[in-house]
Amino acid sequence: MQIWDTITRVSLKTAQQAEMKERIVRQQVASNPGGSYVLYWMQQAQRIQISPALDYAMAEAQRMKLGLTVCFTLSDEIPEANIRHYRFMIEALPDIALGLKERKIPFHILLGKPVELIPKLGQKARLVVLDHGYLNWQKAWRDEIFGNELLSDTDIVQLDSEATVPVHQASDKEEYSAATLRRKLVSKLPAWLDYPAPAVYDIPAYSLDLQGIPHYPDDLQDLDRLWDWVRTELRLQSSPGIIHSIAGGYVQAQEKLDSFIKNK
Repeated sequence: MQIWDTITRVSLKTAQQAEMKERIVRQQVASNPGGSYVLYWMQQAQRIQISPALDYAMAEAQRMKLGLTVCFTLSDEIPEANIRHYRFMIEALPDIALGLKERKIPFHILLGKPVELIPKLGQKARLVVLDHGYLNWQKAWRDEIFGNELLSDTDIVQLDSEATVPVHQASDKEEYSAATLRRKLVSKLPAWLDYPAPAVYDIPAYSLDLQGIPHYPDDLQDLDRLWDWVRTELRLQSSPGIIHSIAGGYVQAQEKLDSFIKNK
């Protein structure tokens, strides 16, 4: 409670819109960039609302007058994941697909290893955008993508999409106590609390060539059909059972948050 009591005493009147570039964790600037579109690989930030990586990809596509495609990869290599985890994750995808469709941005669900799929698709891209994962296996995936020779002529940008104050902006060293980190967070927090509403972009249409790449071919709004496909392709075991009272996705999360604030 102490940190929140402190935050409430901080004036937000002078809060400024955070520069998107300050969320950049890592980037590769190609010496001879080519490519004809922008590719955003959605992994950690499974949403379109308050999504810095997506907003950055849209802004860059607009600036370069290129089409934008969003890809989501399904892999059986997520450590310790079971059918319950996959179901919760899949439940978010129809809302994402609908939101991107409204913005006229193609969305593809791919099947396979992201360290192989993303470089293959990104080698013809002008820019590949990644969101940021904090776990070791997520870091390893991104390290492999940055080091892939297929992307040597492609710009790559990775942004922290999860923390209110990006971790690398909060502190540049390992903190030895919560108290030392708290002081740094409280001093930086006002500048990061107001996430700017995304601009309306007029991005050219772009159709990604998925020939030879396993992907979901049907209606992305049909959750039941999508789930049957995922369960079959990944050969998911039926145990442990799915908890239907807890559904994934931004809309469900917002409803639970609103209920908590109002009733609890």
